[in-house]
Amino acid sequence: MTKASLRYFRQSNKGYCTCRCKKYIIGGDKMSTQKSISGIIGKGSIRHNNREFYAANVNQNRTKDNIILCKQDIHEAYHELFDKPLSEYNAKQKRKDRCISDYYEHIRLSKQEKLFYEVIFQIGDMKDTAVGTEDGEQAAKILQEFYEKLQANNPHIHIFNAVIHMDEATPHLHIDFIPVATESKRGLSTRNSLSKALEQQGFKSEGKLNTCAKLWIDSEKERLAECMAEHGLERENKGIKRSNLSVEEYKLQKRMEEVAEIEEQLTEKTKQLSNLNNEITDKQSELEKLSNKEVKIKDIDKIPVEKVMFSDKVKIKSEDFDILKNTSKKYYSNRQNNNFLKAKVKLLESENEDLKETISEQNSELSELKSLRGKLKISSLEQEIKRLQKLVDKLFEFIDKFKLRNMWENFIQKSKKRDRNMER
Repeated sequence: MTKASLRYFRQSNKGYCTCRCKKYIIGGDKMSTQKSISGIIGKGSIRHNNREFYAANVNQNRTKDNIILCKQDIHEAYHELFDKPLSEYNAKQKRKDRCISDYYEHIRLSKQEKLFYEVIFQIGDMKDTAVGTEDGEQAAKILQEFYEKLQANNPHIHIFNAVIHMDEATPHLHIDFIPVATESKRGLSTRNSLSKALEQQGFKSEGKLNTCAKLWIDSEKERLAECMAEHGLERENKGIKRSNLSVEEYKLQKRMEEVAEIEEQLTEKTKQLSNLNNEITDKQSELEKLSNKEVKIKDIDKIPVEKVMFSDKVKIKSEDFDILKNTSKKYYSNRQNNNFLKAKVKLLESENEDLKETISEQNSELSELKSLRGKLKISSLEQEIKRLQKLVDKLFEFIDKFKLRNMWENFIQKSKKRDRNMER
């Protein structure tokens, strides 16, 4: 930003720099850079985060610059968190089959909870906060400070792995954690439960569009914005100009941005479901074919057998022996294939059910979002009506003030007459 343009903005007391790389907010003699904040739930790949393998977008020459904030083996973390409550739980059980021998394995096989969760936070993007630039270095420093505050202010979140990646396009923070819910009345007194852990920190779900996880991440993004402000950075809200919308409209508009993403996911899930259905049909067809290839016992019974004198052995012709051997091999092979295909069909059916459930949930969420879109349109129309009504009121106020009522009514009458003539 040039001195001349900065002087201009200071004189006007507010404005935006036209620089390609940064946006500025000017207030008196104070200037702050605007940057976006992103915070999302990640897939959670410890091996990727710790660079045990390299994705295509990683610059391996910069991997040495990555900042490791926390690195604890997940098994060790589980022992640290749950060994005592697990022993207490098992001691209360009267039936051995209700005891849990390994809590890590218990959660790994659970359909309700995940072994761990991941959140990813980032300041700016590759255009304004690229790795290797001053802005990128500043972002990394802020993310470190933010991490310390997040760790200190989330008593029910046990972080076992955290790293700032400096070997991709933009610095970003991966946090892998185990949610720790306490004072539980069912199961272990201290257990893995994301919803319960976050509820104990004050984040209660407000429906599918505002889950406890989303509310928590939004709260942490506000904390990150505070860390940025300490370094003279202001959070940029992309896409929506809050000043132009009411609180309700702003919330509705935010939800509408999720519609396109959900529709895309829904299309992909539906396609996957169709593929799974086809695969199940193919496997069931193979099973039926195998079932029809039964060993022909009657043919085996027809093979002539001759007893060997003074022995428990028998003699058969070599060609009959070959028939018997081949039949036995086919029977064994068919049986193995049958068992494998049954297991495969069972797995596919399970995946099929999971996909159906996912599609059902996303359909429900999509319907809710579309309903919100309708409300948003109505709200926008109501705002426009109010705006026009105010203009009409001001117009009549002007007419009455300058005693132009007669002229106005004559003008209206002439306009109506002209419109009627044009219609003819």
